[in-house]
Amino acid sequence: MKLHIIQSALPIGEKRWKWSVWCDGPDEELDRVMQVRYQLHPTLPKPVRFVIDRSTKFRLDGVGWGEFAIYATVIDKAGEQTTLQHWLKLEAYSAEELSALPAKQKPPTVFISHSSADTELAHEMREAMETKGLEVLTADNIPIGANWRDAIDSYIEKAEVGVVILSDQNSPWVLKEASRLRQSSSLVIPIVMSEGHPPVEIADYHNLVQVSKNANAEDIVRKVMQVELLASWKSELS
Repeated sequence: MKLHIIQSALPIGEKRWKWSVWCDGPDEELDRVMQVRYQLHPTLPKPVRFVIDRSTKFRLDGVGWGEFAIYATVIDKAGEQTTLQHWLKLEAYSAEELSALPAKQKPPTVFISHSSADTELAHEMREAMETKGLEVLTADNIPIGANWRDAIDSYIEKAEVGVVILSDQNSPWVLKEASRLRQSSSLVIPIVMSEGHPPVEIADYHNLVQVSKNANAEDIVRKVMQVELLASWKSELS
């Protein structure tokens, strides 16, 4: 049998994760499956669960805080059984898991644009977003020796969401990156860290988020996640 177990995991609160496991492999193998019996940790409610939905690749969803071994007994239409083992990992997606996710559940790629004065905040926001399952690009990703401008341009082209940090020490490069993101059809979320009027260059951006200059990364990310595209992606996992 060429089937194996794939998983996803998304943090939904302090030390709590929403997870899913499903069978992946050739369609002809999946078509032969009648049901999958999942054996979970014995301390969980209903530790033995059956899934018969072929359209979801026999996906099982759960919520919890600890990692454990999952045993999936694949029962085919001829009555033959094969048991697969998978260790449930409560961490960010691997490349294999990401590629196997349904399109609506794949996390948007986020590029954080910021000035050198806001490097620490950008780093903290990146960590907070990554714990929510997002793929995040910042200047930290640029390899040593690479052309910095070319790398930033490639991140802008790849990004589906651009988060632009605008503090009291704005850089003209940040405003240019906001414009580039808009031109590339990315969803642009300017973060204006002041109580005054936003810079005229971004005053007409629809998803502008205004916070105090002392706002912390967690609070900012919480507001960013309420913007429509990110909120709708998160709801697909709920």
